[in-house]
Amino acid sequence: MIRRKSFAALLFALLCAPLVATADDAVVSKPIEIGIETTIWSETLGENRPVRIYTPPSQERRAPAAVLYLLDGAQNFVHTAAAVDFLIGTGRIPEMIVVGIPNLDRGKDLTPNGGGDRFLTFLTTELAPWVERRYRTAPFRIIAGHSRGGLFTLHTLLNHPEAFNGYIAMSPALWWNNQAILGDLEAKLKRLPPRRFLSITDGDEAEQLTNAVAKTVAVFERAAPKNLEWRYVRLKNEEHMSTPHRSIYDGLEYMFSGMQVPRDLLRAQGLKGIEQQYAALPARYGFDIPLPLGMVDWCGYYLMQQGKPEMAVEVFQRNVELNPLSVRAYGSLATALTGAGRQKEALEALNKAYQLAEAP
Repeated sequence: MIRRKSFAALLFALLCAPLVATADDAVVSKPIEIGIETTIWSETLGENRPVRIYTPPSQERRAPAAVLYLLDGAQNFVHTAAAVDFLIGTGRIPEMIVVGIPNLDRGKDLTPNGGGDRFLTFLTTELAPWVERRYRTAPFRIIAGHSRGGLFTLHTLLNHPEAFNGYIAMSPALWWNNQAILGDLEAKLKRLPPRRFLSITDGDEAEQLTNAVAKTVAVFERAAPKNLEWRYVRLKNEEHMSTPHRSIYDGLEYMFSGMQVPRDLLRAQGLKGIEQQYAALPARYGFDIPLPLGMVDWCGYYLMQQGKPEMAVEVFQRNVELNPLSVRAYGSLATALTGAGRQKEALEALNKAYQLAEAP
């Protein structure tokens, strides 16, 4: 009989073995792709518009995904797609498609009087339906914009709030047109529909920008309705051009904070607590969010750290049920079973992980 400690060491060695390469291994190089670029003809704008699209792995299984429409898509697409990919993998946001829209004439596209309303018509009546015909999407759209794109984002929330569910305004140029956005801001806030989400950020920037943001935020603090989930964050040590990455990452994580399972609930109820948390999400977001592999995986390891191996096993078993083709799910289950002293079952889970890893 293998003792528990030595069995755990053997299991660790076996799990890590495939990662060890030898000098004789053939080197195979291939490009790493994070998305595609294509074009769509716009009748509204009378021109071809390039778009860049990231799709999560779930799209191969036709799983529904929220859609993030990213303004200034030429500059911000790669880092945003990478952040979204990471947040999906760790279970902090639902499956999500990123649609980056390059803005070549930002004054025409992104300002209310310069052509912004026509650009919004393109987004909502041409681009979004085009995306939704080609991919399986959830009924949750997000728009993110920086500087004048942030102005466009807030203008859309206040004047066409039905267009998107979530809004991320990064260093918004609210100084534009003598801070015209403040004119009837309070009245427009009162008319917002339920289940809208907003994140506003700025950094250590010109006073013209930060003062206008501060005045706008003051109105939100006084008059924002309860059906708007919103926040404002000053990003320290960031200047105007460096705010987008942290704004996107933190904004999405904030928007889907309901996916984070509270530790006290997890410690007390284990799997039941996780499922209780996710059962409440459709009422908040308007669509079902399946238990993500990464979040459930984290919950299981947290329970192991808390000295609750049997509760961890139950969580990992649920992850296997949800992800029967996942090497990671079976590997985590094997680790938890080892911690619970169930070596025979651990070896069975480990063998399954190897079978899946070696499958073509």
